[in-house]
Amino acid sequence: MASNVSDHNVYILGAITNYIELHAYQDSLVRSGLQQMNEGRLIAHEEVVVRIKKIGRGRK
Repeated sequence: MASNVSDHNVYILGAITNYIELHAYQDSLVRSGLQQMNEGRLIAHEEVVVRIKKIGRGRK
């Protein structure tokens, strides 16, 4: 029984650790995007669509 509780605690601790690491990673991506936006490094939606279509044509 004690082993089951210990295993459960390890599982919960691992899940919490994964959640925190994922949140930190996502936070860094958002902060990087905001910095790029503040520096004026943006691409208009229409340009993104054109680039995606070009990529799609290259794979056929």
